[in-house]
Amino acid sequence: MAEAAAVAAFAKTAAVFMGKTAAGAAISYFGNKALGRLSAEDADLHKQLTDKLPVIVAVFDVGNQPQVWENQALAPWMWQFRDALQEAEDALDELEYLDLEKLSSRLPDFSSGFRRSLSAVTTGGTSKRLKDALKGLDSVLDNAGNFLSVIMNIRSSSSDIQDLGNTRETTRELATTAVFGRQEEKGELLEWLGVHTPADTVDHKLLVCAIVGGGGMGKTTLAQVICQDKMVQDHFGNMIVWVHVSKRFEPKVLVRRILESINRNNACSEALDSLQSDLTKQLVTKRFLLVLDDAWEDMDGGKWEQFLGPLRNNAVMGGRILLTTRMRSFAEAVKRQMRVGVKCLELKDLDQEDTLKLFNHHAFGNSTPSDRLELRLIGEQIARKLKGCPFIAKVVGQQLRDSTDHSRWNAILNQDVRQFDEIGPTITEMLKMSYQDLTYEVQLCFRYCSIFPPGFKFKMEELIEMWVGSGLILQTREWNKKSGRYC
Repeated sequence: MAEAAAVAAFAKTAAVFMGKTAAGAAISYFGNKALGRLSAEDADLHKQLTDKLPVIVAVFDVGNQPQVWENQALAPWMWQFRDALQEAEDALDELEYLDLEKLSSRLPDFSSGFRRSLSAVTTGGTSKRLKDALKGLDSVLDNAGNFLSVIMNIRSSSSDIQDLGNTRETTRELATTAVFGRQEEKGELLEWLGVHTPADTVDHKLLVCAIVGGGGMGKTTLAQVICQDKMVQDHFGNMIVWVHVSKRFEPKVLVRRILESINRNNACSEALDSLQSDLTKQLVTKRFLLVLDDAWEDMDGGKWEQFLGPLRNNAVMGGRILLTTRMRSFAEAVKRQMRVGVKCLELKDLDQEDTLKLFNHHAFGNSTPSDRLELRLIGEQIARKLKGCPFIAKVVGQQLRDSTDHSRWNAILNQDVRQFDEIGPTITEMLKMSYQDLTYEVQLCFRYCSIFPPGFKFKMEELIEMWVGSGLILQTREWNKKSGRYC
């Protein structure tokens, strides 16, 4: 809940196309319907726009980046493009409405002649409107080539599309001085690792566990706590391997990092096959704990299959792989590829007591002076509105640290914390990766939700109908109210 609300703030700053033609999958469908309305005498216009349909799809693809709309030189053309497309869409909608009106007409015979004449006049005017709109769209698209060239240069150099994960590379060392909560989850992981089990009864099969949770829920911190536990260190010795994966990775790079973590002299080869062979030799006869932090699912699963293959086929001696990921779907993908049982530990919101402890730790440190009693009471109310998200509790607490200004504390209590310049950007940056990992079509559906006020509750089927009605998704199936699914 905390993640979804914060990502919505970022989504509002991104490009928003609210119209039937918004989703890339609908562009060709819309274009062909609109062009089908042109008469034979408009064959040249039909051919020109038919040839430019791929350009429209390309514009939607590259125009998805927020920097397009923030660029003063590019944004005006993008608005012209959107307005031209919207005008054509409105004209097509009107024609389709008139078609339906003809089909459903049940007027008496004595008025049918007048009605046909009126319909012909109305339809003729709307057809001209559609033709003019398509001419306008054709004119705007004449400059699309220059736009695409500029935006592709921006995309290749922009920091917005760089691997944000690499800027926050993690290690097994705890980055905080205190950890609050997650004792139940820690105990569950220790049991899964088998550190309490006698050596002769430890399960020697390769086991995988995925810690799943939204951004800022403490997945990495929990994994670090496990690695620093004395029993874990005694159980696995020097075979605790930590690798920060990040969103974009190459199997060869990942294998080399693991080998370097075990022995710096091992990662000498440049060939993936040799590296995998070396890794197998290291892991096949030793009990190990491999932590893959911040793992993301690649679209086709090929890279993960290539990386996990040697581990799946050769690892013995009670090897354990601990993943941290924001995506349960990734945990399911690993389960399919590894063909072993994959434990999935989902991190829920911190309870109110632990959220308050975490907030107080960052806001007050270890001090407990009596003159801060009123601030602590305000702090309790602030902690309640943080929805159990450890990262947000930490950020807000740090911003209030050493501040005795009651008005500032009350301002954060009574306003959305994302509205504060010192807090909002930090939260948004951390959550941006989740948004960027969505497909373009899903991003559009997510942006649509920004039209609702904060805290608004809607039914799933109603929202889907809104998406369908706005053209964000194409309706190919009927909604089954009984099952709550499309079928």
